[in-house]
Amino acid sequence: MARATTPPTVNTGDIPCAIAVDSGANRVYAVNYASDSVTVIDGANSSVIATVRVGERPQAIGVNSVTHTIYVANTHSNNVTMIDGTTNSVIATMATGNGPYAIAVNAVANKTYVS
Repeated sequence: MARATTPPTVNTGDIPCAIAVDSGANRVYAVNYASDSVTVIDGANSSVIATVRVGERPQAIGVNSVTHTIYVANTHSNNVTMIDGTTNSVIATMATGNGPYAIAVNAVANKTYVS
């Protein structure tokens, strides 16, 4: 019988609260609620590639694995930050209603839903 191994620990920002994967790019994105950032992790070796500043108190994250665009719902700044997953840079910030708390991405239709 094979032994289970402990997965590697990756240092992120303060209070990581959500995670998403772009399987096509082999990237993992961790939302850091108290650091107002997203940690970008290489899925192959679990190393931190970048830390991207987003809005206040990010709560949810969604990934379009076709366009490699990451969407982050920022509950206290009432907006969504869009990140280009190929450059790990913010490409836009879109206003939302009060306290966006959840995100869903339809990669086929290239649509993002926020509540």
